[in-house]
Amino acid sequence: MRAFNVPGTVQGVVTSRVDRLTPPQQLALKVASVIGRVFPLRLLSDIYPIEGDRASLPGLLQDLVRLDCAN
Repeated sequence: MRAFNVPGTVQGVVTSRVDRLTPPQQLALKVASVIGRVFPLRLLSDIYPIEGDRASLPGLLQDLVRLDCAN
């Protein structure tokens, strides 16, 4: 029999999902969450802390949508 560790709170569920993202996906999600649910890509790019990774933001956002972490 296999045991499953299920988080006991909504916060635990969200944290568990974020923890499974790659570090670049986590950072994109965290920076975007400061802006709000709807924002222009340009705004995210302007405040994204790693200048060299800004070109990858469209792909990271697509990944987050595909993973149902954003819509």
